[in-house]
Amino acid sequence: MESADLESAADREWIEQWRTCVLDRAWQKLDFTQQKSDGNLGYTVLRLTVDQRQADSATLAEQVSQLSGCPCTAAAFRKQLSRARHQFAKAIITELRHALTTPTREALEQELIGLNLLSYVRDYIAE
Repeated sequence: MESADLESAADREWIEQWRTCVLDRAWQKLDFTQQKSDGNLGYTVLRLTVDQRQADSATLAEQVSQLSGCPCTAAAFRKQLSRARHQFAKAIITELRHALTTPTREALEQELIGLNLLSYVRDYIAE
């Protein structure tokens, strides 16, 4: 394997580890927010949605009800999911802004592109 190929592979591995780190921190923040806020089921709702991509809102709402011990309708589930996605996106953006030397919008967008996360958080960058 040539030196350039090794460097490229090392770069890809570093980027993947950095992406994982950013996402892990966002999940931790979402979990912390859920733990400190009564009625907030954001972490649970988003985690179930990610883990069970094919399940519908009614099925996931029933699982949330069982896990939380609180009734959750499909409509309430969707509202919690919308809020959770927003909180998760903001957590990603905040994490990257703290990591950037010069956290301009352009630098943030470039970092998000490099991590293949821009499409998930684009709507929340301006906030």
